Amino acid sequence: MILLPCPTKTNQHGQSLVELLIGITFLTMVLVSVGLLATKSVQISQVSLNRQRAISLAKKLIEDKRRVRDEDETMWSEFAQNDVDTGSSPEKGATFSYTLTTAVEETRKLRVKAEVNWTDVKGAHTVTQETFLTKWD
Repeated sequence: MILLPCPTKTNQHGQSLVELLIGITFLTMVLVSVGLLATKSVQISQVSLNRQRAISLAKKLIEDKRRVRDEDETMWSEFAQNDVDTGSSPEKGATFSYTLTTAVEETRKLRVKAEVNWTDVKGAHTVTQETFLTKWD
């Protein structure tokens, strides 16, 4: 009969409980960091999307005013008035409020300014677009 040596406690190789806890703690910190980075990325993306929506709304307001001018150029005297128009446009993720200001600069020149405001997770924001419309002959 062949006898094999009995294993002793000093020959055991493995991880201690302390090493295991350190590993789990490190893995948890890495996963939490990745989660926070992903959350921040989504917030920044939403802010950028809202800014793009606000710019589009401001441009649309100005283009609508330009379209009214182009429909009947004989109505310039009624069209070219100092005026302030306000409103809101609810969108997914934010509600945009706007102010469209028209001001007569000269007899044949009208300044049109669209200002769009909104609030999101990053606070209050404003986008302004401005152009001049002139009377065509």
